[in-house]
Amino acid sequence: MKFLSKHSPFMRNANTTQEILNIVLFSLIFVLIWSFVNIYFVFGTIVLLHGISMVVVSCIFAILSHVFFHFFTMKKENYKDSKAKFTYIYKKTKEGVPIITALILTMCLPLGTPLYVVIVATIFAEIFVKLMFGGFGFNIFNPALSGFIFAVISFSSIVSPYIPDAITSSTPLGIMNGTNWGIGARDYPNLIHNVVALFGGYSNMIFGTMPGAIAENARFAIILAFIYMGYKKVIDIFIPIFYIGTIFIVTWILGIHLGFGIEYPTTHILTGAIFFAAVFMATDPVTNPINRQGRIIFSIFFATLTMILRLFSNHNEAVGYSLLLMNTCVPLIDRHTANVTMKDLNKKKLSIVISMAVSFVVVFVFLFFYQ
Repeated sequence: MKFLSKHSPFMRNANTTQEILNIVLFSLIFVLIWSFVNIYFVFGTIVLLHGISMVVVSCIFAILSHVFFHFFTMKKENYKDSKAKFTYIYKKTKEGVPIITALILTMCLPLGTPLYVVIVATIFAEIFVKLMFGGFGFNIFNPALSGFIFAVISFSSIVSPYIPDAITSSTPLGIMNGTNWGIGARDYPNLIHNVVALFGGYSNMIFGTMPGAIAENARFAIILAFIYMGYKKVIDIFIPIFYIGTIFIVTWILGIHLGFGIEYPTTHILTGAIFFAAVFMATDPVTNPINRQGRIIFSIFFATLTMILRLFSNHNEAVGYSLLLMNTCVPLIDRHTANVTMKDLNKKKLSIVISMAVSFVVVFVFLFFYQ
């Protein structure tokens, strides 16, 4: 018996895969341009030029990684003339979408990241996370995010802003993490208000006029990109909605417990890479579950891990680690949700409600033992 085998991305869309990728690429470039405009007006020309060089270098080495990999792994006997070899390498490189990986990776990195760190992270993401698994559609981990985590772990004392007087100041995420996000709020009665005021209010957090990674300077642009990609139906809008929504609800309840108001959950979702990860990384069709029920459950537990690591670990961000951990859970989620039909609608709803309840319980159990 011959079995039919298919690989991701699994998409239900009138557009071709290439058209979908073009829309994602356009959205990324829009967010990137918005970020660069903010960087120029807030931090100046030197920081802007370094940010641009990070993106350019990453794109170049992402493409070169594909070219060299396919050149040395191709069966030379099948491509005897130079034209055939060039056509094969060009096609395989284009199919591997190296530019999208490079853009997402550099937008996650701090603005002052040295270029050699960007190069190493890009090569790791393309070769060891994507190409070694068989290329685009076969990787089990998000390549850009894996490259980012690799850079942070391997160059933890280097991957930090280093340009004098421009981006050396603390970020809201760093300050909040340094105070354990107000757990033990008696010591920080005006913590949230003071941090928000220090960085010019929520408008600055939304429009990007504050320190942070490239992607953190464009939350409003990310929202516009989300609306555009959702309208074009190239991403599942329920992933960002349930991810950010779960974080907001959990931290709202936690804020009430700690004696904070609506500022607490608002500050949580407007710090770090939550918006960027929700729209451009968690929606990756290769590394998230096949159907909507699985994706919603994936988003809820992604939010749960984000909150646990952000509140109770020594990691400032936690979004990256949480998403990689959830990538490993995708086969398990698919096993229990991929074959669920519309007749099982009540079971679908119940599984989502149970996932949300488990999310709340887990976070508050951690809080109980932490205190």
